[in-house]
Amino acid sequence: MTNAISEEERLGGFCAEAARRFPDQRRTLTALAARQRLHVARLRSTLSDLDPPVDHISPPVPRRAAALEITLGALVKEARTARFQDAQRASSGLLAELFASIAASHAQTDYLVTPQSAVITVTVPDTVDSAEQLQSALAAEHAAVYGYSLLGGVLSAAVSDDPLARTALASYNAHRARRDDLTGLIALAGGQPVASAAAYDIPFPVSGATSARRLARYLESRCAAVYARAVAVTSGTDRVFVSDCLLGCAVRGVRWGAAPSAFPGLETR
Repeated sequence: MTNAISEEERLGGFCAEAARRFPDQRRTLTALAARQRLHVARLRSTLSDLDPPVDHISPPVPRRAAALEITLGALVKEARTARFQDAQRASSGLLAELFASIAASHAQTDYLVTPQSAVITVTVPDTVDSAEQLQSALAAEHAAVYGYSLLGGVLSAAVSDDPLARTALASYNAHRARRDDLTGLIALAGGQPVASAAAYDIPFPVSGATSARRLARYLESRCAAVYARAVAVTSGTDRVFVSDCLLGCAVRGVRWGAAPSAFPGLETR
């Protein structure tokens, strides 16, 4: 797993060099390079007792902008997959949580670089080892479904044919699906699924597109934090499931206008 450090450095080095070659892309590439430095610093402090990482040479930066997008997209997808796999292999729950968060960061970048191919597929297990570990996630999904019902009503009334309303519907459907998945898995494991509240406190009034976007970002951030914690206390197919959910929340947050984060789900910790 120490290769994660050099692999993150490799992507960061590529972005820094590409920022110098493509001034019109400098802002985006510099921001990505900065996130990579944060990944490396956090990994170095966490993996300090392990063997030194193997050096990886950054690939050459292409000369054309079109080729840059292709190369960067491939590197980001590779990093996302590698950190996701690291999360599943980690014996430490906190290390698994960190790897999954970094994978979610790469998923956000993947969406920004190649939105058409940045698909998050959630792998729902047939059964779970511990229903109790998923109750917090179910509670968060109940709140998210309530929140999206509220903002969806505001957007539908104002801009029913607008892409924003369609995004709200897609987000609502995603959270409703996760709510139903979690309810079924918890019940199948012999638990009593936590019930939804009659209403939830909304931290600010929602009256139009701007406040609706803000609420959506808030909901995704809250759910991402819950799923990140779930990664730390699960294993096997349960961990794959909650890791997928974390990535989905991170990408939806960016779709709603959130700035990409170095550590989705861990920002407030």
